[in-house]
Amino acid sequence: PNNQRFSSFLFTVPNNMGPRTRSSTPKKEALAETATQSSTKKRRTRSLSQGDKSVDASPLTSSKKNKPMKLNLLSKKSNNRKAANPNAVTAKSPPTQPSSPSVDLLVHRLRYLRHIPSAILCIKPSPTTGKKNGNPRDTYVAISRQGGSIELRSARQKFRILTTVAGWSSAAIHTMAWAHHRLLVGATPDGSLVLIDFQRGHFRNVTPSGGGQIHALDSFASHNGDVDYPTLVAAACEDGSVRFFDVDVQREADMNMPMPVISTIPTTGAPILSLALNRFGAVSKEKSSASPLVGATAFVGVADGTIRRYDCVQGSSWRSILRITVENMGRTIPTRVWVLKSLQDGTLVSGDSLGHVQMWDGHSGTLEATFNQNEVKADVLSLDLTRDENKVFASGVDSRVICIERSGTVTEDRKWIFANAQRPHTHDVQAIAVCYRSRKKGSGGSEILCTGGIDTKLCTFAVNDFQRQRPHTLFPWPLRSPIVIAPERRVISIMRKDSIQIYSLAPRPDASLESRLQVTESETLLGTVEIDSPFNLSVSTISADGKYLVVGNPSSLLLFHLTYKSDQGSSKAQIRPERLPFKLPSQATIVAAKFLRNDRLVLCSADRDVLIVTIGEGEKKVPQVSIQSAIPFALDDTDAPSMLPHDEFACSTDGKWFSIMRTSSEKGSVQVFKDIDGTFVHWWSIPELDDPPAVAAFLHTDHPQLVVVCASFAPYVFDLEERSLSTWSKGISFPVGESLPLSLSNRKDFPVRIAVNPAAPTQFFVVSLLVDDSQNSPMQGQLFRDV
Repeated sequence: PNNQRFSSFLFTVPNNMGPRTRSSTPKKEALAETATQSSTKKRRTRSLSQGDKSVDASPLTSSKKNKPMKLNLLSKKSNNRKAANPNAVTAKSPPTQPSSPSVDLLVHRLRYLRHIPSAILCIKPSPTTGKKNGNPRDTYVAISRQGGSIELRSARQKFRILTTVAGWSSAAIHTMAWAHHRLLVGATPDGSLVLIDFQRGHFRNVTPSGGGQIHALDSFASHNGDVDYPTLVAAACEDGSVRFFDVDVQREADMNMPMPVISTIPTTGAPILSLALNRFGAVSKEKSSASPLVGATAFVGVADGTIRRYDCVQGSSWRSILRITVENMGRTIPTRVWVLKSLQDGTLVSGDSLGHVQMWDGHSGTLEATFNQNEVKADVLSLDLTRDENKVFASGVDSRVICIERSGTVTEDRKWIFANAQRPHTHDVQAIAVCYRSRKKGSGGSEILCTGGIDTKLCTFAVNDFQRQRPHTLFPWPLRSPIVIAPERRVISIMRKDSIQIYSLAPRPDASLESRLQVTESETLLGTVEIDSPFNLSVSTISADGKYLVVGNPSSLLLFHLTYKSDQGSSKAQIRPERLPFKLPSQATIVAAKFLRNDRLVLCSADRDVLIVTIGEGEKKVPQVSIQSAIPFALDDTDAPSMLPHDEFACSTDGKWFSIMRTSSEKGSVQVFKDIDGTFVHWWSIPELDDPPAVAAFLHTDHPQLVVVCASFAPYVFDLEERSLSTWSKGISFPVGESLPLSLSNRKDFPVRIAVNPAAPTQFFVVSLLVDDSQNSPMQGQLFRDV
């Protein structure tokens, strides 16, 4: 998109680290912020068709000796100091300025990546535990997309992707419900109910509904964190019935056991399109122990144009209490009620196929208010409400997002009024959800509105400022890059949903940056490795020499030996993959893979075990694969979704160190491993930081140093030999996040990559993806420097 920008930040770490210390507590020194005019930076960029070569000249200042280290940010906010204070005296610049060092970058632009994002089908925030007026926990937002993948994002980390479930290529999850704060249930188009396992990255406990396709799911846990009752999920089925499934978390050990049906509402004679559960009154412990459904109420929207209410009165028997016929406005077909929401005061909110958002009295069936979401009678597909149930947001086929609210206390006669509307999307809005984000310190928090649909992007709004605030847009870039480079062979592998494509890079350019190099796509494609499996691919990596390719999905892991051959009379090489025999330990699901060397592979399983795999020559020069060692490690993990895996690798250039990282909304985890006499051992667990880690990388220094950048852009450098912070980090006040410049800590984006400068071992770039709707600048660079 034209309104998308990549931001890069350059950090410089002194190579002379000075005397080492074993103290793990950093010195608390002041972090000074200086701002200089970034618009005067000299930048020259040359864009070429293939093999682009760009030069970015940025001012760098060498650090002076015997002075505390400071982290500086070049910000645009300091451009008009004199305009802000006309009486200020500004020192004149010296007539001559020393030349600033520059960073020369050779850019190879790939125009044939063709990353095609998928539409958003459903958005479900995790339930917030605690009382309605208490302080709830941060919410995790699950987003299902067309094609089967499901993302788990953190509301506190600026909606950064924590992990992804690749899913099934032929079964997209179109509706979901949280049965617990870390247990998510989804429904596939073929009428199956599945548990979405974020730890292993796939679906388990697949259970047929018994009533055909499932149109809607709901649970008691989804309503203000009601977890006092067993984890029950209700499914609205094609045969007109509602089935209640028990998805007790104690059954997690058996992945093949189906979820039992404990209750069923008899068929209505037509498919049920929407569903809303509630529990209006308190239930005694004696009755709730006899049946967890006693006192429950279910509102269903039936395809015959009616809304019906059922109450569970005794045991698991349901009684029909109310039937509402929705006006069809003269049409010959009944009005479809696509979505229902039930409020605690008895109000029922519906969105239908006539473009209406209507408020009903859930006790008497009286229509209280009607609002037009659009003027062309386009269907309302999704709606949600705030925690205090005073605001309703709705949208659908017409991408207009409206806000309906009411004021006053419960005892007053409160009326619903149309408040505001925005149009952040270009196509149908299929999902709307309101999630909660707590403050970093202190009590309280804020609610965030999330919208998504066919245009694939996720838009977020501050609920309290919906009328004036423009949406923050997040485009669907993958959690990990699908591209892996083999620098020795100069080939790259691109992971698709069901195949791996191998492309060759252009030959190494000469020393001159002025030379122009063009390579056509047809000459670069070496071949495609197709995987016949119902699961989408989730793991892919290639060795540096391009000989070995690893491909994996939730059910299996495949290792290929690639042979490069050229046809007679043609200079174009072709790959010939040969599968190598390789067997994993029983029930081991691989979530990440990385080549440390050409003959050594490290795998990370979902059960927190690290496998070291060696590849050597066997008989008749056939590669032989064997598992050298399995390294278990225990964690003191109290995070809410403790089932998130370690799925982010970083390794040193010599292949003797590597780290694995798991991100979460509360603290995360970074584990470091070291090669001792040819055997890897668990070396160190990085202490908990002020914010969850986002990215990590090894510096190209004489002794091992690991850079960890948090989601708030706070950088930390660790001396691994001493198991402590490095001298550079000790020269900055701790925690770094509290002393970061506001222009950095208040950014709406988050780190996505770390690039270490091979020409300067003490420099590393932190890259982020920023979307700014007010400008069309394709790239933005900001510089951090050590002074």
